[in-house]
Amino acid sequence: AAAYLGRLFYSYKDRYMFTGTVRRDGYSAFGQNNPWATFWSVGGSWVFSEEKFMEGFDWLNNGKLRVSYGTNGNRQLADTYLALSNLKDGGVMGYWNNGASSVVHALEVERLANPNLEWEKTTSWNVGVDFAVLDYRLTGSIEWYHKKTHDMIMAKRLPDFTGFDNITTNLGEVQNSGIEISLNSRNIETENFTWGTSLGFSFNKNKINHLYYEYDENGKEMDDTTNKWFIGKPIGEIWDYEVDGIWQLDEAAEAAKVGQMPGDPKVINHYTADDKADGTPVYNDNDKVFQGTTTPPIYWNMRNDFTFFKNWKFSF
Repeated sequence: AAAYLGRLFYSYKDRYMFTGTVRRDGYSAFGQNNPWATFWSVGGSWVFSEEKFMEGFDWLNNGKLRVSYGTNGNRQLADTYLALSNLKDGGVMGYWNNGASSVVHALEVERLANPNLEWEKTTSWNVGVDFAVLDYRLTGSIEWYHKKTHDMIMAKRLPDFTGFDNITTNLGEVQNSGIEISLNSRNIETENFTWGTSLGFSFNKNKINHLYYEYDENGKEMDDTTNKWFIGKPIGEIWDYEVDGIWQLDEAAEAAKVGQMPGDPKVINHYTADDKADGTPVYNDNDKVFQGTTTPPIYWNMRNDFTFFKNWKFSF
């Protein structure tokens, strides 16, 4: 790996600040055609609490507005040789040569090479406000962000006739946006006792914008039901059968139609055209529904720190 970094910072009256960065990163684990990538960012901040029109707001000790935009790269690979082909033991083979049999160990290609594999890239907007009030007894920040990750490192399915299940390549686009809030307070401060509190809250909305760029006859990009990835849904979307209680003793005959018995989960059937003519339900993907996400969109935490007689500390 190798990297070159340049940074420019400018400040005027410690009130208006500008930062710009450019970096060039190289990583030999990517394909030989794309080992390098360039990433950059620009940001500005304004300490508005130093302006004359804020002179009457004595309760505000510090206030700063921040805005930034930039790109970043991800080089995390499950295997540092994913861009290269490799060989594996193909088993034992026998053959005839001049009337005599011979046995050899064969080799076969296990992975298809991709010389064009490149960096996974993220572009991001960030807007934030930092503040301190009431003689710095309460400090904190509020931030909004919007990120798009594209050229994601994924395993693309391949037709069976290629002899390979998939190839590692750059596909798809995932979007993340949300808000983060952090607060820190000095509740009590005396010679022998202090009490401080920190509170954090975050909300994130995740959405898949693109996957393999494969489209159906209506021009709609197709989902990946095998991995349970759906366009417009979060990566961790739960897509499965719904359960409505369990089969009861007096429902034994009905349960037997679908190979179940009393005590088994009762899966809801949505009565699609795939069901049998005699009313026996057939369960398949048409009966699966979206049921939320495995990744919680909201996180929050609170911590209290107590200090007794300067040297004894207790936190929860």
